[in-house]
Amino acid sequence: MPGLNHSILDAGWGLFFGILAQKADSAARRVIPVDARNTSRTCSPPHPPATRPPGAT
Repeated sequence: MPGLNHSILDAGWGLFFGILAQKADSAARRVIPVDARNTSRTCSPPHPPATRPPGAT
């Protein structure tokens, strides 16, 4: 039953977000929800640092 699993997962995240928002409020902070799409993209690896030729300053 994928529908039931999805509903349970949504309820869990909703409860977590509610608790997190209460904690943030008590610490004078705020929680900003973001759209989950594209938040798990794999970034390209960093490029190696450029090397200078010998004797260059």
